[in-house]
Amino acid sequence: MVYRTLSAVLLTLLFPGLIHANGLDDLRKQLALLQGLTPVTAYIEASYQRERDEFTTEGSTQLTVQSNEHGFSLHYAPTITASLRQEMAVNTDDVDNPAQKRPTMTAIKSNSEVDYFQMLSAATGLLQTLKHATLIEETVTEYQGKPARLLDLALPVEAIIHDKKFRSYVKSFDASYQVWMTEQGVPLEAKMQFSGHGRAYLLFSLEGSGANTERFQLVNDRLVQTYTEGHFSSSSIFGDFTNQRIRKLVIQ
Repeated sequence: MVYRTLSAVLLTLLFPGLIHANGLDDLRKQLALLQGLTPVTAYIEASYQRERDEFTTEGSTQLTVQSNEHGFSLHYAPTITASLRQEMAVNTDDVDNPAQKRPTMTAIKSNSEVDYFQMLSAATGLLQTLKHATLIEETVTEYQGKPARLLDLALPVEAIIHDKKFRSYVKSFDASYQVWMTEQGVPLEAKMQFSGHGRAYLLFSLEGSGANTERFQLVNDRLVQTYTEGHFSSSSIFGDFTNQRIRKLVIQ
């Protein structure tokens, strides 16, 4: 209780305009304003790693993406397309883990066009995640040496698992979400953690957990995701596996 009181006092002193503000409302209002169509070109590095049983599959790729009045496009450099041609010709008939022989192809398949599009239009996805969020606490903090607001949020299973039928198999679920933002409510970074347990029919049982980190940048009226790192692990009768995806974006 004392800690929360001190945090409230600090918020008032550092951000005097927030006396009657609700951090989650401020964040949602800003996100609604940051869905602009400012033309943008960016360079992306994407990597993927999957471990299952004794096999490890990993790969990386680079590309340029554009969003403007003509639409959305991806461009892979000649070095990447050359790697794809070489990997397509690899003989994997006697290989236990064929994907490991095709790292570029693996990385491209594991990161879709929709993933890249969402990076350039980050506000819409964030609003969807926050649709059912509950504000637990707001505190004053620093982000990269500047005063910031930190929201601690609780998320329901709907925010993570969008398939209604699959959600019906979930027996227990817990998720937390932290968002660092400016005084006005512009998001700077977000971190999510979740875990759950589910059962389908009588034999199939699954335990899973994950974490995700995202960082953001403003490009005029458009919110862009400059970094995302996601981890997911699960255990079931089909075995144990872990996934990791990292994407880094630099505005050109």
